[in-house]
Amino acid sequence: MDLDAPAGSELAMELVTTPAAGRWELARKVVEAVLLAAIGSSNAGATTPNVRGHLVVTRRDTGQTLLRTPAWTDGTLADQVRYQLDVLTVREFLQRWKIDPNGEPA
Repeated sequence: MDLDAPAGSELAMELVTTPAAGRWELARKVVEAVLLAAIGSSNAGATTPNVRGHLVVTRRDTGQTLLRTPAWTDGTLADQVRYQLDVLTVREFLQRWKIDPNGEPA
């Protein structure tokens, strides 16, 4: 891995939801829709649901996971990480997140 290369060329990021989080989110949406319908609210379905999952950063060359942190799928943390992958070098990104380039615990 080239530590002086743009981080996005060497590292990949994705948001991963856990199956349990998805099932509970579906149940929550159903209950919310029923309650909103019962009180006559016209806002049913107007909000974008957030599902708890994980933000995962991996090495593109080996697929090794370097960072896995809890995140909401609303994209706030993902947007921040995506921006950092676009503007930082691999070395800078790893230093900001306190990640050892060899995958050793920091």
